[in-house]
Amino acid sequence: MYLLYACFCLMGYANVSITFFKACFFTSLVFVVCVFAYQTLDALDGLQARRTGSCSQLGELFDHGCDALSTCILPISYFIIIGFDDWPMLMFIQYFCIQALFYVAHWRCYVTGVLAFDRVGVTEGLLIGILFGTISSIFGSSIWSIKDPLLGLELKVVQFLVFSVVMFFLAVQFADTISQGGCGKYGTTVANTSVLFPVCPLTLALGFPVLVAINSPVNLYHQSPFIFLLTFGIVSAKVSQRLVIAHMTKSAIYLFDAVMFGAALLVINQYFSCPLPEVLVLWISLTFGAVNIILYDADVCIQLADFLNIYVFRIGRPSSMRHNNKNTPVKSSVQDNTYKNSLRTRNSSRN
Repeated sequence: MYLLYACFCLMGYANVSITFFKACFFTSLVFVVCVFAYQTLDALDGLQARRTGSCSQLGELFDHGCDALSTCILPISYFIIIGFDDWPMLMFIQYFCIQALFYVAHWRCYVTGVLAFDRVGVTEGLLIGILFGTISSIFGSSIWSIKDPLLGLELKVVQFLVFSVVMFFLAVQFADTISQGGCGKYGTTVANTSVLFPVCPLTLALGFPVLVAINSPVNLYHQSPFIFLLTFGIVSAKVSQRLVIAHMTKSAIYLFDAVMFGAALLVINQYFSCPLPEVLVLWISLTFGAVNIILYDADVCIQLADFLNIYVFRIGRPSSMRHNNKNTPVKSSVQDNTYKNSLRTRNSSRN
């Protein structure tokens, strides 16, 4: 429901009919309900796993993989309800800083082998989003355009400054942890690779949108800001998912990923003086990225289900596994009886 809501808002912005979404309290109310449901269900799945005795590392894998996808959509909905499109450059910076924070948090986990929770994390960010959405649903998004009496800045700009301060301290903390070395051999990562190499995929994922936004002759980002953010947000989400899987499987990560072809297409189009309309290429890149990440996630789920012989959306195992489990003790008991009979025959022959 939350994904449908986000897409609904994006379609409104794509059609340039954004006044309704800013003024309608229903938009902010749906945002609050969906984020609250997302946070609640995200916490309940762990309780359900402990209650049913199905706790495993798969829970962390699916949980953080879904969080990576939500991280590229939730900030866009948040920007919509506070009307942050009036400050497109600040919105650009805050959006990709959120993507970087999520990636760096799992980078630290990839290095240390331990998932650490900071004082200000995802839960606190979601609660702030719920609070801001509630205020917007009551007073409208125009309330965030009120200027602060002390600084003379709009409230939406003040929240950006607060976010920047929090991000600075978190970045310093992450850098300090990573600089101390990893848990692997000779201070490497859990996969015995360089602790600094994960910065390379992050640099590519964040470098593409900067290049496209700066070199666009038609100001592509200002023309379609939310479609632009979603297109490159999918790239960041896919890179983060690959990092999560690399940590869980203790394997190396790679510099380039197939999802980056869509972003590279925009750069190549600009390099050749835009033979194709940039808006068209942007939609092609968005479609390619969405299809790529969906197929990748589906492929991961199918491979896990086949290899572990489990269901993805149900507790229990397929009937073939149950059948094999039932036959296993029967087969072993038959072998034991045969072995005992052979021993008796040998003893009787000796006597």
